Amino acid sequence: GQSCSAVSRIYAHGSVHDALVDALAAEADKLVLGHPTDDPACDLGPFATDAARARTETLIADALARGARLVCGGTRPDDPRFARGFYHLPTVLSGVPEDAWCLREEIFGPVAPIAAPFADLDDALARANDTETGLCAYVFARDTATVARLTDGLNAGTVCVNHGAVNTGYGPYEGWGDSGYGVELGRRAVFEYLKTKHVKVQL
Repeated sequence: GQSCSAVSRIYAHGSVHDALVDALAAEADKLVLGHPTDDPACDLGPFATDAARARTETLIADALARGARLVCGGTRPDDPRFARGFYHLPTVLSGVPEDAWCLREEIFGPVAPIAAPFADLDDALARANDTETGLCAYVFARDTATVARLTDGLNAGTVCVNHGAVNTGYGPYEGWGDSGYGVELGRRAVFEYLKTKHVKVQL
């Protein structure tokens, strides 16, 4: 959703692509809209502003205009309970072309854009790294050699393998490229606040 570390681009191997699209759509349909102060059991709340929702709608419209397929969601809810507030249905897009804005910019909205399937790891890495930003990346795989290849090759400050829990107090959090400068969290972050002095004495 409105998290800087939320998944913004999804690349799946051809052997699992269609099953992933169906699974994501099924999970999106299960999400319960609501406001957390009114319904603590809700999964998805409103946008912070109407401008943020409108931006997400523009990204969806652009992807569809470029040939993406709307799998589910894509609109504001028509339930009158959500007339007040900046709600939007969780959205899954498939076949999103590489030049679509939603694959070029962070979305900050409940949209899962799935690009065309990749054929091999070289293709996956090239497409995943074709961006100016590099905050977080996610790898879901069973084979340790595949995991090693992808985690080494991805240009991102954090790579999560088989999970999406990005931040941990003991691990550094650093953006690569245009995603930021400097380190937060972990022991490494302490050094951002220190000045180094080198004293060299000859006896």
